Amino acid sequence: MNKVKVIFDNNSAISWSNKNSLSFSNIFCKNVFDLIEFIKRNKIMERVQICLTDTSYKEGVRALQRRLIEKYSNAQKLDEELGSILKIRSIKNYPAAFLKAKIKSQFRSKIKETGIHILPAPKVSLGLITQRSDDLIPPFEEEDKGFRDTLIWLSIIDDAKINKDYKYVLVTNDGIFFDANLPREFMEVTKKEIRIIRPESLEECIDTELHLGIGLEKVREHVMNKIQGDKDFQNTLKDRGLQEVSEESSPFAATFTHFSTYSSDWKSRVVNLIFKSVDIDVKDKIKEGVFRIEAKVLFGALYSGSSSSKNSREQTNFLNSDPGTVFINQDAFSFNNRFAYNSDISNKNPAVLSQKFTLSYNQKKDEIGIDEVGEVNPSLGYLW
Repeated sequence: MNKVKVIFDNNSAISWSNKNSLSFSNIFCKNVFDLIEFIKRNKIMERVQICLTDTSYKEGVRALQRRLIEKYSNAQKLDEELGSILKIRSIKNYPAAFLKAKIKSQFRSKIKETGIHILPAPKVSLGLITQRSDDLIPPFEEEDKGFRDTLIWLSIIDDAKINKDYKYVLVTNDGIFFDANLPREFMEVTKKEIRIIRPESLEECIDTELHLGIGLEKVREHVMNKIQGDKDFQNTLKDRGLQEVSEESSPFAATFTHFSTYSSDWKSRVVNLIFKSVDIDVKDKIKEGVFRIEAKVLFGALYSGSSSSKNSREQTNFLNSDPGTVFINQDAFSFNNRFAYNSDISNKNPAVLSQKFTLSYNQKKDEIGIDEVGEVNPSLGYLW
């Protein structure tokens, strides 16, 4: 019987490190709880083990302590300001050591509650770590980056060497782990393969690795083709996007990207959206023949009050271009060209927007429905 260990890196598991997060009290983010629900629904509790490495666990505790104590300190300052007026103080003063111990205890409790396993620290010498750093063996990078990631990686290798009956999946958003040399090293040392994936495709991966027969990847391919060929459904997505933009009644906070800070009222200037592309992940079969899907849609945005006819023509030509040309390799683009088309009015309005949807697909009827609609935000991914 096939079994799999799913190892989460911090950036895909801990609540504070992922924008797809729940509240701090959950400790772990939605990716982890989605997987737990998938495991329970498909009755594979004995076949899937959710793991953190010892390095990730300790780093997660430290980071959570740091962030929550900072929030506690800010709350105390606010409480003091209000208390000077209201003559009431509501927040008790606890020493940092007490708070750190309490947070660590809560972290441990959540690990026990979720059934997460901790992989031990790797049994390697400092000399070996230094040699990997000197030779820039991934996940080491230039400028001495990669010590923590190397400990995580070697922990997984050590565990795989003694657990011959498990397959391994590393879930991460850290680009260094997608270096092609890492799966090769894993195969050479452990004589088995490792799947290194982003969290969005996790359930599809588990379905495939354990031969569950749910068919998530097959459904994904069919639904992707269906959406890409269905102009009516694309327009429905666009209309829901416009509806979301128009329902924003409060001022939208300025959004920072690598290139600019957008105007705080850019949403109020959107006059139309153009469907550019979609990416989907089939999360689970929620009942016979019905699947839950998470979709990320990219829209081109048209705004009122463009600064010149030339800008309007350039933007319209870009937004009406072939949807297949939206993305390119990040290393291949010209900075100046990307900067020119990233906005339409002095770089104050984002030209490409993203929106998340939760969809349902009825396989028997071959119908796609929209269940939940997320907020429209500037796309922080590649533009072409």
